[in-house]
Amino acid sequence: MTIEITNERYPSGNRVLQRSAGYSLPLGQNLLESEDLISECGFVQHQKQLQVEGLHLSFFKRSQDEALETTVKSDGSYMQMHFEISGGAASYQPRDKKEKSLHTVGGQFTFFYVPQLDGRLADPACKPALSLEIEVAVSWLNRNLIANCKTSEQFLKAIDRQQAVVLGGQSHRINPQMQRVIHEIYHCPYVGQVKRLHIEGKILMLLGLQLQQANAVVQRSKSVSITAGDRERLYALYEILSKNFSTNYALEELAQLTAMNRTKLQAGFKHLFGTTIHEFVVEGRMMEAYRLLTTTAADTLTIEALAHQVGYKHYNHFSVAFKKRFGYSPSYFLRTN
Repeated sequence: MTIEITNERYPSGNRVLQRSAGYSLPLGQNLLESEDLISECGFVQHQKQLQVEGLHLSFFKRSQDEALETTVKSDGSYMQMHFEISGGAASYQPRDKKEKSLHTVGGQFTFFYVPQLDGRLADPACKPALSLEIEVAVSWLNRNLIANCKTSEQFLKAIDRQQAVVLGGQSHRINPQMQRVIHEIYHCPYVGQVKRLHIEGKILMLLGLQLQQANAVVQRSKSVSITAGDRERLYALYEILSKNFSTNYALEELAQLTAMNRTKLQAGFKHLFGTTIHEFVVEGRMMEAYRLLTTTAADTLTIEALAHQVGYKHYNHFSVAFKKRFGYSPSYFLRTN
């Protein structure tokens, strides 16, 4: 498969990607790895790539001073697990207006299939953003996902019919378990065959966690009903909180912002985003801390300063929350950065 990527603003980033059928590896190879860096005119992107049989992974760390639009086109079907880990967002608008657009904000993932990529990808300004794209062969998915629930059944049926589809019908929250698995893939300490097995096992875990998350959202949608106006106000609140995780809002302030009472606000937020407001804010702080720990030189960062930066008055409270979230202390990330 060929994927053409074109950006008028940054022509040095224009590429024609060649993907082997089913993301197969050359004879005798069980793992491919590469890294590259693009840096020009306010745009910096570091990409780390891994490929095992049936899967192609791309980790991105990027900073850009302005929003960008990129044209993407493939000559075949395309499937991807897209994780916007922190700091950024991505939107795909197909050329055919009848097809569904895809939007993934920071802290969310979208697992999608399209018969063909043909549209524009929009990325907002960011400093920096962390994301992971896992391109998936249909053959790999068919080996590892069975139609044992309505969510997986609908996903597999749409792919079989070559119809565009999103797992669970929407983007979903990256939960703590997913965040930990992604970190373990990126910082894999193994080499060769053991590394391949490690990566394949972790991606199978991600697949299971995504299905679990999508199923939970579908079940909540059956039990809670909110109006279009409520939904619009809650998404506006989501954006406010996403940009101000370090701010300590009182629940009364948020209720006033959304013109809802406290009970309706809390129930509606959990219905739409699968988490309480408190959990969402804490997760946002943890993700921002993770971003800073993995993108800032260790000798310029202290745990105490980091805790204050993400909204904690006491750094020991921050350290406890961080270790609970990721399974590692903040100092561990400083050592591995």
